[in-house]
Amino acid sequence: MPAIFAKNWKISNSVATISVTIYWSGMVIGRALTGIVSEKLTYHRFLRLINIGSLAALAALAVIGSVWAGFALCFLIGLFMAGMFAIALIITNQFFPGKRQAFCLLPMDSEAQCCRSPWGELGSLSDSNGILAIDCFRGHYAVSCACAADIGIH
Repeated sequence: MPAIFAKNWKISNSVATISVTIYWSGMVIGRALTGIVSEKLTYHRFLRLINIGSLAALAALAVIGSVWAGFALCFLIGLFMAGMFAIALIITNQFFPGKRQAFCLLPMDSEAQCCRSPWGELGSLSDSNGILAIDCFRGHYAVSCACAADIGIH
């Protein structure tokens, strides 16, 4: 995120790194509010709200002209994204009862798989296709693991 701020708004790297602190501040506050708000709105509505909010904040960050508005959007992105994993895991456990272990271990296995991949390959993948390519790689691997877990765990 700091690289995007430094490049788009021509600010110094030291000022751009504040974006990470602001993002994680939103993430901490969002995690504290996730349980309370998601139970009042229902899990499905809450997940829909935070996904739409995240998408809107990310789209606004791409076109916004002010660095200060960018910092505010970083906070909102952290706030919205804070509950995604937790609520998605709750909903998944409701749809697939008895498979909690498979879905809890899936993210850890996905991260471990990324760590096992040679850094040079992931680096060249992001250089040629952008950083989103790594997330697509991880997402594809996560779906593959989910299918394997569904088949292998009874």
